[in-house]
Amino acid sequence: MKLTTYDVARMIDISCVRSFNTREDIRKMAEAAMEYSFICAHVLPSNIPYLKELLAGNTEVLTGCPVGFPSGGSETKTKIEEMKNCVALGCDEIDVVINIGWMRSGLYRQAEEDVKAVIDASGETPVKLLLEVSQLNDEQIRRGAEIAMRVGAGFVKTGTGWMDEPTTMHHIEVIKEVVGESIGIKASGGIRGLAAIVEMHRMGVTRFGVGYQASLDIIGESQAFPDGIEL
Repeated sequence: MKLTTYDVARMIDISCVRSFNTREDIRKMAEAAMEYSFICAHVLPSNIPYLKELLAGNTEVLTGCPVGFPSGGSETKTKIEEMKNCVALGCDEIDVVINIGWMRSGLYRQAEEDVKAVIDASGETPVKLLLEVSQLNDEQIRRGAEIAMRVGAGFVKTGTGWMDEPTTMHHIEVIKEVVGESIGIKASGGIRGLAAIVEMHRMGVTRFGVGYQASLDIIGESQAFPDGIEL
């Protein structure tokens, strides 16, 4: 099996979700998303209407956003309302951040009840549960992956991309041992090159969260393999 440039793009959620991203950044991201057919473009909730305008008429690129970003530390009722608003604005996929401080404190039941209530408010909109694995130990990551399966998430997502520490192959191994083929894995945080995409895909990752510029760099790398990338 080989991966084409199109295949690579269809695994990448291109994003402008940093606090400093401007409307111009988002415009450029949307143009790139449509040019290369990235599967989803992610922005912060306040920019959903603008992104929807930019993507109007395009049938390949989904609109994504986070809820509870970046710490998961807001009250449950606040995150429920944020979820409902993102759904109402037409978001196609939503990444929900687990309460990272609660996970680090061993408050697994509370963290699960919190994200279940938030995910239940998503209706039919697909949801990924974000764990911020670089801040968790292996046991906490396993517990988070178990929670993701129980609360109806379609994917476990590894990170916000706001941490200095990247998602590693070990993090993927720990999650895969728990979820198997039951739900997907989205790797995000410090993924900067095609080699990481290919290796993690071999390990079972099917979605990647990558910033705007790094996404373009990865596409550029993949174009150096016109016959496809051997898996």
